[in-house]
Amino acid sequence: MKKVFMLILVCTLLLAVVYTPSTGTAAQEMGERSTALLVEKAVAFLKANGKDASFAEFNKSNGKFSDGSRYVYVVDSKGNTLAHGGNSGMIGKNLYELKDSDMKPFMKEIINNAMSEGFGWVDYKWPNLPISNKAVLRSAYFKKVNDVIIISSTLK
Repeated sequence: MKKVFMLILVCTLLLAVVYTPSTGTAAQEMGERSTALLVEKAVAFLKANGKDASFAEFNKSNGKFSDGSRYVYVVDSKGNTLAHGGNSGMIGKNLYELKDSDMKPFMKEIINNAMSEGFGWVDYKWPNLPISNKAVLRSAYFKKVNDVIIISSTLK
C-alpha cells in the first residue's frame, strides 16, 4: 500500500513539473481551447437566439460569455463593435484600424481573415491590464456568423 501511494505521489509530482504554467505549454493550450470553446458556445447561442437576445447576453460582464478575464465581443465587417462583454463603452466604436503595442493592425487582420476564411487565430501584443501596462502576447480566436464576427482572446 505504501509503495502504491509513493508511486502515485511521484507521478503526480512529475505531472506537475511537466505541465506547470511556467512552461506555458499546458496553460497556453488550455487557454486557447477554452477561448475557442467560448466563441463556439457564443456562435451556437447566436444561431439559437438571434442578435438582440445574444448581444444582450454577450454584453453582461457576469453573464454566460464572460468569466472575468475572458469574454466575447462582436464586430461587423467594417469593424463596428456590436457587443462587448469586457467593456460596454466599446459598443458603437469602430475598431477596424485598432493596432497592437507593436503597431500591428490586428483587428483589420481578424476581420479580413474572418471574411475570407470564416474563422481562425490572430496573435497580437496588448497591455496586460489591470495587472500591468506591460505588453503581452495574446491570441484571438474569431468566427464569422452571417454578417458578424465573434471574437475572444487569451494570453499566449
